Amino acid sequence: MDDKLHRHGDDGDQRRFVAWVDMPTPEQIRQMGLPPSYNFGFVGAMGRLMVAHPKIGPHFGRLFQQIMFGPGALNRQEREMVAMVTARAQNCFY
Repeated sequence: MDDKLHRHGDDGDQRRFVAWVDMPTPEQIRQMGLPPSYNFGFVGAMGRLMVAHPKIGPHFGRLFQQIMFGPGALNRQEREMVAMVTARAQNCFY
């Protein structure tokens, strides 16, 4: 596991941390037969993370489906753009 530096707060304080979650392998997820939200040709890290949390993962998945695919004021491309900008602003690479 690699240590990563992340900036915390406006004072420039740098702290080392290592996040660790026991995530299922892509093969384990394929064996579960879960339908992917997106077909990238591989099991994405966010999907693996959601499966790793059986109590909240299904709820988050339903929320995601509603936000990204349900009726609303934004079209699909606009929703994807908001998700991408939000993730980037938080240094999230999912």
